[in-house]
Amino acid sequence: MLHSRKENYKKYAIFVIQSLCSRLVVAVVVVVVVVVAAAAAAAAAVLVVVVVVVVVVVVVVVAAVVV
Repeated sequence: MLHSRKENYKKYAIFVIQSLCSRLVVAVVVVVVVVVAAAAAAAAAVLVVVVVVVVVVVVVVVAAVVV
C-alpha cells in the first residue's frame, strides 16, 4: 500500500513538472514573439523617421538650389 502511494506521488510529481515545463516553454515562446514584434515595430518607426528626414533634407536642398 505504501509503495503504491509513493509511486502515485512520483507520477504526480513528474506530471506537475512536465506541465510546468510545457507552460514555461509556451511563456518563453510568447515573450520572444512579443519582443521580436516590438523590435520590428521600433525598427519600422525608426525607418519611417529616417525616410521622412531624408525627404525633408532633399526637398530643402532642392528648394535652395532652385531658388
